[in-house]
Amino acid sequence: MLESDDFIRYKRQILFGEIGESGQQTLRNSKVLVIGAGGLGSPVLYYLTAVGIGTIGVVDADVVELSNLNRQFLHFEADIGMEKTKSAASKLKAFSPKTIFHEHPVKLDHKNIDTIIESYDLIVDCVDNLETRYLVNQACYLHKKPLIEAGIMGFDGFVMSIIPDKGPCYQCFNPQMPPKTPAQATPPPVVGATAGIAGSMQVIEAVKILLGIGQPLTSRLLVFDAFYVEFSLIELAKNELCPICGSKKTL
Repeated sequence: MLESDDFIRYKRQILFGEIGESGQQTLRNSKVLVIGAGGLGSPVLYYLTAVGIGTIGVVDADVVELSNLNRQFLHFEADIGMEKTKSAASKLKAFSPKTIFHEHPVKLDHKNIDTIIESYDLIVDCVDNLETRYLVNQACYLHKKPLIEAGIMGFDGFVMSIIPDKGPCYQCFNPQMPPKTPAQATPPPVVGATAGIAGSMQVIEAVKILLGIGQPLTSRLLVFDAFYVEFSLIELAKNELCPICGSKKTL
């Protein structure tokens, strides 16, 4: 049963019939891992906390820099030089003292990812590099963890939900990581509010999957162009030749 202060705190979303008190308790019992505490990670971490997820893990090996502050709103100027996991968790603990936060101030690799993700119910990928994106997709498939993906550049973004064996994974339509080009050495342009759009959608997807409500973006890719205010849904099919989840997988 929810405690009285929890009922008051989450009353406005408990009123939503598909959530209710039982759904709110499910969220309280859920464990979600957020990979990346930057532009996407900031809205994701904040709204996961606000919606009442009981245990939240955050992975990030970086420290706060001045150039982060146009979009990474969990970090303040006074936090420059601090680990992003510590900076983010300190704000969120003050906002929601009952929420349990686990800090993972490490760079994900093949040696540590299995141990880190195994205790969580759902993974939200907020990374800004392809190497980690492919690694997370592979690990989530092996451990059968639902994965919410997103990416942004400028005013553009995408969001998709991946549930192992119930739809395509990230590598179904990106079978191999493209070769690095000189252009990739330059950080892409990012407008902070674009990260807010994509990150907020990731949290909505997480809530739907955890509660088994609505229609998640499984087998569908949401693409948006905020500059021209255009949103598109692209149907995705599982690729049987996918090296991760296809019929002849090589993982």
